[in-house]
Amino acid sequence: MTEFVGANPINLVEDLDLGHPEALIPALIKFLYDLREKLPMFVVYDRPSDFPEHVVARMWTTLPEAKPIHFVMRASNIERVRDVLEACGLVHLDRSPEDDPRILETWL
Repeated sequence: MTEFVGANPINLVEDLDLGHPEALIPALIKFLYDLREKLPMFVVYDRPSDFPEHVVARMWTTLPEAKPIHFVMRASNIERVRDVLEACGLVHLDRSPEDDPRILETWL
């Protein structure tokens, strides 16, 4: 996965620093379940160019090909992002050496 910047607009940005991010978890679990046949995942980026002041978790589907979904979670630190992804039952994967340098990790 590379850094996502381009023609596809982002329809929803969830700012985890505001409010109560735990309220997002039930809806996010359902969304992941609904997309299960497309193998959804989150790629976590360190301050990408479209959100230069945040750690960003960008949702992708991987089947039949990798494609970004128009949903992003952002926070001032990676712990808030990890807390939400872990609460959704996702599994942490370390970054690959071939990944874009801004990619910190992936969650399936």
